[in-house]
Amino acid sequence: MKNNQFTSSDAVLLLAIIYAKDSETSDLKGIIITGDFINHCIFTLQEINSGIKKLINAGFVSYNDNQFFPTKALIKKYFKERPRKGQVHKDLEYIEDILFNNAIDKNSTKESIIKITQSEFDNTIKEYQDEFNTMTNKFIKK
Repeated sequence: MKNNQFTSSDAVLLLAIIYAKDSETSDLKGIIITGDFINHCIFTLQEINSGIKKLINAGFVSYNDNQFFPTKALIKKYFKERPRKGQVHKDLEYIEDILFNNAIDKNSTKESIIKITQSEFDNTIKEYQDEFNTMTNKFIKK
């Protein structure tokens, strides 16, 4: 039976946090960039705030010094049972299985107080778009 607490957007967000951790860019911009890579779209502010809250409250994500991290328990499970490395769609299916079907810490006492503001979100998106446009223009000029 599916747990309706989480959405597909939450699964992409969690996978983005896992991937961003590996590249040491697990701040808001790194997660937005990584989410765009995974799902070819940019998270909305609502998706980020709602997803982060649920993921922290369930014990999947922690937050420290403006960085988001998968918890040690999630990383242990993820890397122990994960399908073949390097297949984003398989990684996403596996994360969805974790979120929707099992591994939810219903006794978690953690409560998220993280909330990204509209201006922080807008500034981060603008910074990402500017960097993307600069990079794209370099390729176009070649």
